[in-house]
Amino acid sequence: MKRSSSINGRSLTDNNNNPLLIRLVSNSLIKKFGGIKTKK
Repeated sequence: MKRSSSINGRSLTDNNNNPLLIRLVSNSLIKKFGGIKTKK
């Protein structure tokens, strides 16, 4: 499971350890995707 989805496992671990950090990353990603979607 870790081999097939290292990023997913890492995200879950980071979320449990640092929810604030994941929140910031999620917000930045949402802003980037939101901007791209808004332009299109």
